[in-house]
Amino acid sequence: MRRLTSRCVLMALALCLGGLPALSQSAAPFPSKPVRLVVPYAAGGGFDIFTRAMAPGLSELWKQPVIVDNRPGGNEVIAATQVKQAAPDGYTLYIASEAGLVNNPLLYSKLTYDPVKDFVPVTRMIDGQLVYVVRSGVPAKSLKEFVAYAKQSGKATYGSAGTGGTSHLALAWVGINSGVELTHVPYKGSAPIVQDMIAGQVDSTIAPLGLVDPFIKAGQIRAIAVTGNQRIKLLPDVPTVYETGEGALDMTFFLSVVAPAGTPEPIVKKLADDIRKVVCSQPFRERYSDPFGYVSVCDSPEDFKAFLAKDVERRGERIKAADVKLD
Repeated sequence: MRRLTSRCVLMALALCLGGLPALSQSAAPFPSKPVRLVVPYAAGGGFDIFTRAMAPGLSELWKQPVIVDNRPGGNEVIAATQVKQAAPDGYTLYIASEAGLVNNPLLYSKLTYDPVKDFVPVTRMIDGQLVYVVRSGVPAKSLKEFVAYAKQSGKATYGSAGTGGTSHLALAWVGINSGVELTHVPYKGSAPIVQDMIAGQVDSTIAPLGLVDPFIKAGQIRAIAVTGNQRIKLLPDVPTVYETGEGALDMTFFLSVVAPAGTPEPIVKKLADDIRKVVCSQPFRERYSDPFGYVSVCDSPEDFKAFLAKDVERRGERIKAADVKLD
């Protein structure tokens, strides 16, 4: 009887000791391994630049590598679908814009993901304005002159960062509002468009200032308008679309972070708090946000969720007015 009791005690002790690594691992502070930020556009674009600027600050804060993973294509569908399928543990995050979280459900009858069911909002990092630019060979120094050029030539083109994205919708709206037919050339991000504009293959696009500013300064492309409701500090002489007399175009974008549905609430909160510490810090804002007309937001998961619900209504009205459907 004593032998049996001793054996049971030893077995119980072995089980407890065997379970210690698992307990220790589950109790490990987050993050305890590299974190992957999935960017839905090609490397070198505005969202990619911003994310890569943010990554070192998070890495320093977390004492873990932060990997930027570009998954362009499908108007953010490829990136969104991949993150949806990731483990809900906070180690794979989707750097999302209004294209993936708001526009796509309004444009497609079928999607491989559901923005509401498949993701949990973490934080909206920034709101931003877009800049309307034309290639240097286009004889237009204003949006009004570009519209006149497009009507005269009958073959003006514009590149967008993806069919159904904000740049596409904004440019489509300009064509509808001005009564001019512009040929749409879709890309998998804004960076390749700029290169083709410099090469003379595309006439115009709308893109974040962070991407196009060096090429504007170099005289390779020309800024003719901004799409927000106020001018940008770095482009004080470039009017808003409203100022040009071509109608009101408050077509802004946002850049956010979402995680796979089911990610624990404490991890979601930590992600939001830590991203705020980096993106909304004064040094980061002064270098990567303020000069480019970005408004730092860094809201809470709850506030971001409420914002998304209202944004669906706002953008839905514009998409309906533009009569754009992608299937």
